[in-house]
Amino acid sequence: MYMIQYYSPNFLNNLKSILRCNCVMQFITLFIACSLQTRQVSNLTPIEIWCYGYVKHFDPTILYSFYFLSQSTTLASVLLIFLTIYLKFDAVRNMNKSSNQKYIVTFILIIPVVVVTGLTIQVFLPIICYLPMFIYLFIVIETKVESLFEQYFIGVFSTFPSLLDSYITLYSVKTYRKQIKIAFKLEKAEQPIQVAAIASQM
Repeated sequence: MYMIQYYSPNFLNNLKSILRCNCVMQFITLFIACSLQTRQVSNLTPIEIWCYGYVKHFDPTILYSFYFLSQSTTLASVLLIFLTIYLKFDAVRNMNKSSNQKYIVTFILIIPVVVVTGLTIQVFLPIICYLPMFIYLFIVIETKVESLFEQYFIGVFSTFPSLLDSYITLYSVKTYRKQIKIAFKLEKAEQPIQVAAIASQM
């Protein structure tokens, strides 16, 4: 939040509020995931959520509410990442360029071929984490076969993008990366150049 507020480059000014909101959603997701430490037993009917975290002695209604809030903030965080792509597309659409140039820039934004940017990783990370795990979850639900891997790791895989997204943002945005290097003494802070006017004596 500190980096977003004080060290965001000019091209991120329009996205600051989305980045702040995303940061809050990810913090809530990770805090609740660490507090609950859930195990989703998908082979039972109905599916049961078991809690092993330090809040496990709370009332089940409160625990389920926390779990639902965690799932909601995870979904909101992923949608906000995709929203940033739309906003970049909207900025391209409003550019004063010919339609062919707009299509080329849009293609470069949405399907990066040569360079893998931080935004690309942020968009594909949820897909990589969620898709295989939820296909596996569907198989477990249909076959009713107990799978400890699915039970313990579906919670980990669903919060993994929230954990890594902040690090990807800090690394991929140059001004954030520079401030981190300065904080860890890996780079010197640029000193402002003072220009003194020398008055000539007559």
